Amino acid sequence: EEQKYGLAPDQVFGLIEEICRLEHVRIQGLMTMAPFVDDQDVIRQCFKDLKQIFDAVKDRYVKHPSVEMKYLSMGMTADFEIALEEGSTMLRVGRALFA
Repeated sequence: EEQKYGLAPDQVFGLIEEICRLEHVRIQGLMTMAPFVDDQDVIRQCFKDLKQIFDAVKDRYVKHPSVEMKYLSMGMTADFEIALEEGSTMLRVGRALFA
């Protein structure tokens, strides 16, 4: 959906730097939704890319009190198996539960 969007990969660290300046805000992880396509290679690459960013954030901010990378939220009902294979720690499978 066009009204739903996030950040481009090259914008993540800039936003994290801004958030780190906010006294009462903590970053606990990252989230992505794969493109709504049938090509599993495209979906897998989306999840691989976010896992790579997640690991880089975790490494860079390992001692920063505002950044605690506990959650990597990737995967929905249609693609949760791929998300788990690529390191997701949180899934959104509402359609499977409520269908």
